Amino acid sequence: MSRIEVIFKFMSYEFPTSRATFIWRGITHACPRCGNRKTHTKYFSIKKNCEECGLKFEKEHGYWTGALAINFIITGGLIALGLLIGLVSTAPDIPVIPLMAILLPIAIIVPIVSYPFTHTVWMAIDHGFLSRLDN
Repeated sequence: MSRIEVIFKFMSYEFPTSRATFIWRGITHACPRCGNRKTHTKYFSIKKNCEECGLKFEKEHGYWTGALAINFIITGGLIALGLLIGLVSTAPDIPVIPLMAILLPIAIIVPIVSYPFTHTVWMAIDHGFLSRLDN
């Protein structure tokens, strides 16, 4: 697609007004502006721009810190929830080793599984809540 086609496509596109639309697109692994689902080249690498609307995904160095924070919150929340359930259900004799054997895979698997989704959720938060004009 040529640069002129991208510009005309962007000019004819209506920016979503609903913040729920942005969040839904982020959760479903899509571009926050147009909803295109081809955001990643591989599981761990995101494209530079959206193929459909030309949205630049990484705005600046350190942009993905927000995605890292979302990933950390999801993982930490699941570990805290699992620990709380384990402590409440087994108190007063808490089996530490079995509890750690359950929580350690969560700490390893959840960040890997949620990695690409936290990228698109962060882009949705950034474009839907933090900035109304994209480049």
